[in-house]
Amino acid sequence: MSLREQLLKAGVVSKKDVKKAEQDLKLERRNAQAHKRPASELRAEEQARREAAEEAVRQKKATERAAREAAKAEHERLWQIRQIIDKNAIRSRGKVRYHFRKPDGYVGRVEVSDGVAWKLRCGEAAVALRAAVRDGEEERIVLISAAAARRLAEVAPEAVMHLVVDTSKLGAKEDEFLAPDWEISLLPHRVRGDATPR
Repeated sequence: MSLREQLLKAGVVSKKDVKKAEQDLKLERRNAQAHKRPASELRAEEQARREAAEEAVRQKKATERAAREAAKAEHERLWQIRQIIDKNAIRSRGKVRYHFRKPDGYVGRVEVSDGVAWKLRCGEAAVALRAAVRDGEEERIVLISAAAARRLAEVAPEAVMHLVVDTSKLGAKEDEFLAPDWEISLLPHRVRGDATPR
């Protein structure tokens, strides 16, 4: 026997009060359930939240992977630049100061031999910048062959600091007055048999 039935039998409450209490309980349950959403809707929201979290993790991993691949590609590019420069380096020390314009607009200078200076002027050699790859290394200027400089320009144009491409002005008409119109000899005129000095 339930508590309601016992209270009714004892006469503590009337049937009308019991009915009213049942209606109140029903109304409370209905109001409580009205705020609840259907279980299918809750499951769908939970599934959407889970999928969004998984997608965020996938996006984060993809971004990290892309950053790692970009860093690896840049590292390989730097090593390729170094390999081109190191394998085609021209070693030259001399007293000729060869000045060139750097890409940043400043003037750079290397001291080379006469032959290498001529090669730099006529486009057979070039000046390249060997970038630092490891910690503690410094960038340095290196002379390389023109073929290596053209190959380097394809990979990293910023590494080629000086390369003469247009050599047409080396034989310009205004420079012809520098070419002598007489025979040049280092022998004295007395030994050659010429009586008149030139």
